[in-house]
Amino acid sequence: AIGALIILTQRWHGRWTHDDHEGVQKFHSHPTPRIGGLAIVAGAFISVFILDTQFEFLVMSLLVAGLIPFFFGFREDVTKRVSVRDRLLATMAGAIVAMLLTGQYLHHLDVPYLDAFMTWWPVGALVTVVAISGVTNAINILDGFNGLASGTSVVILFFLALIAYHVGDAVLLNLCLMLGSIVFGFMLLNYPFGKIFLGDAGAYFVGFLVAWIALLVPMRHEEVSPWASLLVCAYPVVEVLYSMARRMKAKLKAGQPDNLHLHTLIKTRMVRRYFAFLPNWAKNALVAPAIWLCSAVLGWVASAYVKDVPMLAGCFALFVLWYHVTYRFLARLPEMDNDGNPVNGR
Repeated sequence: AIGALIILTQRWHGRWTHDDHEGVQKFHSHPTPRIGGLAIVAGAFISVFILDTQFEFLVMSLLVAGLIPFFFGFREDVTKRVSVRDRLLATMAGAIVAMLLTGQYLHHLDVPYLDAFMTWWPVGALVTVVAISGVTNAINILDGFNGLASGTSVVILFFLALIAYHVGDAVLLNLCLMLGSIVFGFMLLNYPFGKIFLGDAGAYFVGFLVAWIALLVPMRHEEVSPWASLLVCAYPVVEVLYSMARRMKAKLKAGQPDNLHLHTLIKTRMVRRYFAFLPNWAKNALVAPAIWLCSAVLGWVASAYVKDVPMLAGCFALFVLWYHVTYRFLARLPEMDNDGNPVNGR
């Protein structure tokens, strides 16, 4: 309802909140409100009052900490003047606040020898901050096509909820269902027509909560390996790491935007080639389901082998290999324009 209100009132706030359709990462045709994060945050805080009181402290702690990256992201959505460094520092600050409020941090990774150091709070806290910030920014990187970031987050939350259900953690189960329901409500307006976007604020807020839930499941239950959470979140994690490595190799800034992510290659190399006859909104909508399916397969394996570290680590390594091979294959194909013709005649 709040998202619909934002869409209906865009004539009054659009001068500040519209996402322009010009830019290297832009695939939409018309200026669109990019403050869907407001609907997500409002839904989250309203939902706290619906939940039982035993859930309120943990949920409120994470929501309050999540407001830090949210506000920095919202300022970027409106002003377009917040640097990548400042937004990265905001996600780190949020992670520190959440650690202090919840008392939780990564104290083991199921990695021989390394776990001996993880029990020392400074090391565990540092790894926690890096991990939370990494996943948060990874979800933001996915925010390029209708339903991509939000749909992938819903898939991840579904499998984290499934794991929480199997280990009997009602708190995290309800948190997953709450956040997943809110994001799905946003998706009804975002997919497939793209009437409203998450924006940096929404992507950071959702990514921050997804990252913390993924951390809390293995930290609260020894029968769940951190590798299970990593595998559930593997697609956005590998995407951000691969993008950083690719930009470093090309001597570009790590935060510099480009249109060479795997999901953008699917659009420019495959969808435009074989579905050029479709309208632009439909071509945009075809990208997300492929990533949803990929995340669902990873989530199913993770939920089926929550403590089998060799299986989980092996599957993660196989996914990294699959990602690399698929990326190299798509990158060699000619880039297509919206009419299905090779760009620059190549």
